[in-house]
Parts: sequence; C-alpha cells; structure tokens
Amino acid sequence: VENFIDHRVKSGLLEGDKAMVLFGDKLPAETSPLDLVTHVATGALLNQPWQTINALFKEYRSNDAPPEQTIFNSYKARPINGIWASAPYLHNGSVPSIYDLLLPAMQRPVTFYVGNIEMDLIKVGHVYSEAPNTSFFDTRLPGNSNAGHEYGTQLQDDERWALVEYIKSL
Repeated sequence: VENFIDHRVKSGLLEGDKAMVLFGDKLPAETSPLDLVTHVATGALLNQPWQTINALFKEYRSNDAPPEQTIFNSYKARPINGIWASAPYLHNGSVPSIYDLLLPAMQRPVTFYVGNIEMDLIKVGHVYSEAPNTSFFDTRLPGNSNAGHEYGTQLQDDERWALVEYIKSL
C-alpha cells in the first residue's frame, strides 16, 4: 500500500492543469497516479454533464444506505480457502511458513528465498533456502515488513507445534 501511495509519475501534458479540471492546485511535474486518474475522470465527467447527473441520480435512488468510509492506507485480504497451502504468508508474502507465522515478529526469518515449489512439510510452507529459480526476499525493505499479526505468538513451543499439526489436518 505504501509503495502505491508514495509512488510518483511524470504529469506530462497534464502538468500545470488544475487538479480537478476547474479548480484545485495545479498538477506538478511529478504527482501520484491517483491524482492523474482523478483529473482525467473528472474531465470526462464534466465533458458529459447531463449523462453524469442522470447516472448520479439513478445511483443515489438505488442505494439509500450511507456509503462506507474508505480507508486508503489498507489492503483487501485474499480469500483464505486452503490458506495453509498458500505460502509464503501475510498479504506481502513476508513469512515463509505457518510455524514462522506463530513466532513473535522479532523471531521470524528476516531474509529467505521464495519461488521453490518444494513444500516444507514440517513447518508447513515452502522450502525457503536458495535454489535455482528462487528470489531473495528481505523483510527490511519498504513494503516487505513481517511485523504485526501477533495472534498466537504467546504459545509455548509445544503448543505451537501442536497447532501446526492440527492445521496440516485441515
């Protein structure tokens, strides 16, 4: 998410245009992709005002529920069907096995290799040592953090292994 929010692109021909077409700050030489999409979409909507007003009216009438507040600095989680078989774990793939996920963040692997199709049947994940066709993964890089998600990390090691064994049976 932070990579998307912090990303900048050249404004090109749109540089100097008002951000919301009719008002707002002028677009700088570099801006976020979202600013450019908003500018172009606003221009398209203003180019066909009656169709836009009609569509907005129809949408408003068909949905009386108040809109949900959107939090932009978040992500939508993927479905969890067969989650045990979808290593590496977390939204950014920063934890290589179920066992490692049950460890406190400070004890999880900081670096590992991804891309190995061989399963680690003990820890439930992929084997994460270097091999042909693997890529190095470093959790210290922006967007690669394996921090948080501390649920279950207070378990004793024997409880942790028992949970891993249970998950294997699902």
